[in-house]
Amino acid sequence: ADKKAKFVYLALVPMLRLFVFFFTAREDVSRLAVIRDLVIFSAGQVASSNIVELALSDDDDQRRSFLVLFQKLLAAALRVGPPADAMRLFYAVKEALFLGPEFRPVHEQRSGATLSQLIRRTDVLAVLSRDVLPKVAEAQAASHALELVLLCCAGLEACSW
Repeated sequence: ADKKAKFVYLALVPMLRLFVFFFTAREDVSRLAVIRDLVIFSAGQVASSNIVELALSDDDDQRRSFLVLFQKLLAAALRVGPPADAMRLFYAVKEALFLGPEFRPVHEQRSGATLSQLIRRTDVLAVLSRDVLPKVAEAQAASHALELVLLCCAGLEACSW
């Protein structure tokens, strides 16, 4: 499992670069699903094999490059897939960059700044409020709805820095 996680981690950035810069909605829906699943898999691994940890990197170029790639991946998922698939990516960020139900940031500034960038540069907040929260509320999963709102608040709070 550790070897697979490390392999996926090392392969993802080059795969993401090719995918996001040459993505077409008509031709790449199945590739989007594969890339999304690999990103979510990697985001659930330890820090050394977790692609989302790049958002916390001290190397400005590496951090910015990852954020642009992830932002474009999220935007593609929002554009062509069901909203729940895009939310799985958004949640992957939460799981990697925030701890526990209190949403304690792993990094004081960069955790919130990552969410802030995703909220400001994609339609994730609109899709979340229009398509996801009402369904969660209908399912009476109040804790899940609250978690989504708190996650967005953490990103919006970072906008004021």
